[in-house]
Amino acid sequence: MSSSYLPLVSLAQKIGSVAFVASIVFGAILIFLTLFGVRQIFGTYKYLMIIFTFLGIFLAALETILHLNLHFYNNGLVFFTLSTPFDLNKDAVRLLLRE
Repeated sequence: MSSSYLPLVSLAQKIGSVAFVASIVFGAILIFLTLFGVRQIFGTYKYLMIIFTFLGIFLAALETILHLNLHFYNNGLVFFTLSTPFDLNKDAVRLLLRE
């Protein structure tokens, strides 16, 4: 990897961490308001909003933990990570990435 790209990788990881914190804060506010603040929304739509918010928080956490990378070359792509979160071995990381 060229040394000129390393600051961009670091910046992308920092932006991912900020997005994770923002996802937790705004997601928690949205869930709280959906459950306790809004009385006119009920039934399936209310549960759909809550599930969608939890999914967004989960995906932001997954991206922050694994620092996922995507590499495109011609018509193919490679989905990989350079980090080993929580000092997991390679098999556990493969299980998380569903290889």
